[in-house]
Order: sequence, then C-alpha cells, then structure tokens
Amino acid sequence: MIRLTYLCICCLLSAPLSKATGVLLILLGSSNLWGSSTLANSGIEVVIEGNQSLQNLDGLEGVIALKSLAIKSNDALTDLDGLRNLEKIAEALDVQTNATLKDCAALAPVLGWPDGKDKKVGTVSISGNPAVCSSDTEILVNTLAPTPPVITGHSAGSILALDFARSVEQESIFPVTGHRATCTSDTSVSESWFGPALVDLTPVSRTLEVAGSGGGATSSFVAELEVGIDIFHTDPADLLVTLKNPDGVPIVLWDQGSPNSENLVGTFPTTLTPVQPLSEIARERMGGIWTLVVEDVGIGPIIRGGGLRSWSLRISERSVVDGSVNPPLRIQGVGQRARYSCTLAALSRLGATPVSRAYSVTVPGPPSRPSIRAADYEDGAISLYATVGDDGGSPVTSFTAACRSGATTVIVSSSTSPITLSGLASGVSYVCSVTAANALGTSVASALTPPISTEEIFSGLPIWLLYQATQ
Repeated sequence: MIRLTYLCICCLLSAPLSKATGVLLILLGSSNLWGSSTLANSGIEVVIEGNQSLQNLDGLEGVIALKSLAIKSNDALTDLDGLRNLEKIAEALDVQTNATLKDCAALAPVLGWPDGKDKKVGTVSISGNPAVCSSDTEILVNTLAPTPPVITGHSAGSILALDFARSVEQESIFPVTGHRATCTSDTSVSESWFGPALVDLTPVSRTLEVAGSGGGATSSFVAELEVGIDIFHTDPADLLVTLKNPDGVPIVLWDQGSPNSENLVGTFPTTLTPVQPLSEIARERMGGIWTLVVEDVGIGPIIRGGGLRSWSLRISERSVVDGSVNPPLRIQGVGQRARYSCTLAALSRLGATPVSRAYSVTVPGPPSRPSIRAADYEDGAISLYATVGDDGGSPVTSFTAACRSGATTVIVSSSTSPITLSGLASGVSYVCSVTAANALGTSVASALTPPISTEEIFSGLPIWLLYQATQ
C-alpha cells in the first residue's frame, strides 16, 4: 500500500488523484479545504483526522468515488457540504467523534436516502457526533427532499405542455436541476362478431379504433400491447392471424401453429405466443384504426370450418420526459382523444423525488369513428343513422355521408343524424360511409355498409337494421 501524506491542501488537490492509489492522510491546520480537482477513483482511501481548526470540507466538491472515507476527531468541523457530489464509497465509511458536526446531509445519497435500501457504500460506522449526525438513520431522517411540484394546467395538441409550480430545494447542497414528467394511459377496446365463416383462402378482416399516441420520430411514448382472440375452428393449425397497426405495419400473431386443441382462444403475448414480438411496434403510432386479419390457409381434402367470435386490444402507454426547472414541460407524440394520467417529480442529487399528485389530461381532437346503426331506403333515397362514441372534447357539428355506386359517388352533409341522400338512381345498389366533424377536425370514415338498393317500395317504409347482426 502506498501512503501519501499531504501537508499542503493545494498540493493535494492539484495532484492527478484520479490515477492515484493508496491512502491520502490529511493532517492540516487550515480552517477549510479548497480546490477543484476531481477524485473519481474508488481505489483511493481518504482519512481526515485530528484537524482541530478544520471547519468544513468545501474544497472536496470534486470527490465522486472513493475506496474508503474516514472523518475522525475534527473538533471544529461543522458540516460535510464539501462532499455533496460523492456518489460511491466502495468499502468503508467511518465518521466518529467530531465534536461540533451537525450537518451530514451530504452523505445521504451514498447512505441510500431516503430509506437506506439503495446504499452505495460497503460498511458504515457513524457515532460519537452530535445529534443529527450520530447515526446513518439520523442522517437519512433529517435530510429534506425538495418541496413537491404541482401541475397547475396544460395545453395540448400534438405536444402536451404541462404548466406547474416548480419544486424548491430544502437542502441547499442538493439544488433542483429540473423536473421529470411521467404520463401513462391504458385503453381497452373489444368487438364481438358473428359474421361470415372462415373459408379456405378467404381473409376475414375486422377493425377497432383506439385513442392513443400519435407516434413519430420524436415521440417519447413506449407501448405494451395485448391482443385477445376467440376463434372457433376445428384445426387452428390451418390459421394465419395478422394484426396491422394504424400505419399498416403488420405483425404476424399466429402462423399455422398448434394449440393442441380445437379453437384458438387466448391473449397475445400472455397466454398465446405471437410469431413476431409485439414490441416491434412499441414505438409506432398507437392512435387510429387497427385491423385484424384471419385467414384459413390450410388446403386439403378435409373441409374444416370456423369463425371469429370476438377480439380485443389493450394498449398501455408510458412516456418519461426530463425538462428544465421552469415550466412548461413538453411531451411530444400525444394522441388525439387520448386520456393520460401525468405526474411530475423534482430532479436533484437525491433522485427523482418527490412526485406530484396525478393530473388527468384528455387531449382534444376530431370525433371518434362513427357507426352506422341503421338505414331507411326508398325509391331514389337513403337515410343513414350514425352515432359517435366520443366527440373528441368538442360537440359534433356535422355528419357527412358518401354513397358510391360504380364510378358515381354522392356526398351529403347534415348537422344531425340521420343523413338523407336524395335524387339517387332508382333500383341501383350503393355502399355508404359516414364521417363526423367538430371544431377540431373530421373523423375517419365509418366502415362501409353492405349494398343498399334504392328500389321503389310499394308497401310502406321498412327500416333495414343493417348492423344489427354484424355489430
């Protein structure tokens, strides 16, 4: 072991300490330490002992990591603020019999503040000092976190900006350097359907709309997906199941696997294992129309049947963004109509704490995708009855119906539902869709109706409940 004895603190702090090994024995008559060199080698042992005039350690702000640290019998030493940047002591910490030492908060990070569970020091021996510094427990209990920040409001578009009353440090050696926002959402949608049977090589597609993040290269959101599936089929080894996200990126969930039973029922990725990890689209856009495609790709002499009974999506999103000391704090990539719960934490050498109360945010946007629940028809006219599940935070101001027959498309708007399209060709079949609009924009179009014929009706006006069997 190399013993280095420094009688001059200027020499001590100008030496290449990050390269040194051994013991630094500090026996000085000075009332303080001063300097700026960085000591970041956990192979260094520092002993500060028997200095009757030493009042503080303010020259040791550059100390980051040590092998061991002993501070003993320094009768004029009042605080350890100079160790405010100390992050790790590989072996032993020994603080004893310093008669006037009353502020040891600088040791809180290495002692595992606030509860001692995450210590960054080997063995600890603290005793014989005045109250507040008489044990590691006392140091932890008496070290104060910053005041909690408070989220006071927000503005939202493609960027969510949180306004807040900033956190204020209660220990001057641990200044608040910024704030950390954490925003989460958890959205579930599902659909039960008794539609066309699964026929060889004939894909069946169904869609669900989800309000989630807008994605993009700068988005801070990461998502976890769960896809529930209930398909009855005599041999799931014939099935190919694909999920497409709102940008059309496909993920193969099932490719002629075998569940060792009839039917394919479960949840990807918990009870069923997807062919491709769902994490591959964890940073893509979550908000929009998701499409499930189920196809019987097995061809053989035995005809097997089945169908899709139901499916569901659960999307959990999380964004963690660090920002400055002052408001606002901006989170990019939020989605229209998405609902978030946000908290704010103070950032300091004590960590990301304390955490504010949760603050709820609903990002406004266009209405959700309309559903066409029913239709009236007569000679030359169609009336569509549309509903919207979510107005996007602003009242629906209009519906627009588009009905197409061949190359001809007729478009009509109405402030309310139903939307009636008149002057259509008699006896011609049309497929129709509806969009809804509010002050913030226009929704995506509803699913297309089955063909509606505008034939002349002679015995009253029937109501054709188009989706009663398919929704």
